[in-house]
Amino acid sequence: MARVGLIALYVVESNGIRYLSAALRAAGLPVDEIYLGYHLHHVERTLDPRDVERLVEHLRSRDVGVVGISQRVGALLPIAAELTRIIRTRLGIPVVWGGAHVTMAPEQCAPHADYLVMGEGEAALVDLARALLTGGDPAALPNVWSMEGGAQRCNPIRPLVEDLDSLPFPDFETREDKF
Repeated sequence: MARVGLIALYVVESNGIRYLSAALRAAGLPVDEIYLGYHLHHVERTLDPRDVERLVEHLRSRDVGVVGISQRVGALLPIAAELTRIIRTRLGIPVVWGGAHVTMAPEQCAPHADYLVMGEGEAALVDLARALLTGGDPAALPNVWSMEGGAQRCNPIRPLVEDLDSLPFPDFETREDKF
């Protein structure tokens, strides 16, 4: 089965990616965590062409079939949009955006991504990744926005997880790539 590639943009702690990675792994889905710009100070938020080349080659060599990009802050929207364009053009795989900025400003993010995961993403991303990797239909999944024939499909939000202990502990043990 193809893998899920989760990309954190210029955020060292990357808690959202770590929670999502743990949920995907607990569901039996293979995942790569990628920390793009991990080595950079927050004021240097630009796409380095060398990092982009390494990222594209990594995604290709690891048989990544869907990419998730954490969109925590709106200031990184242009970088996420450019990276999404590059991934689609060079690899032809779907790109999912999620995170705080996506949930707060979905209309601003929707034109750039194939799918948006709104609100709590653990269960929604597991369902969406399974559908995308196995040829299922992601159109009606709760917490997922998609584009259908040029129109946005905005699915309802599932109930919040009340028992936070039911979620896997964030994945801090991975030794994945830092670009």
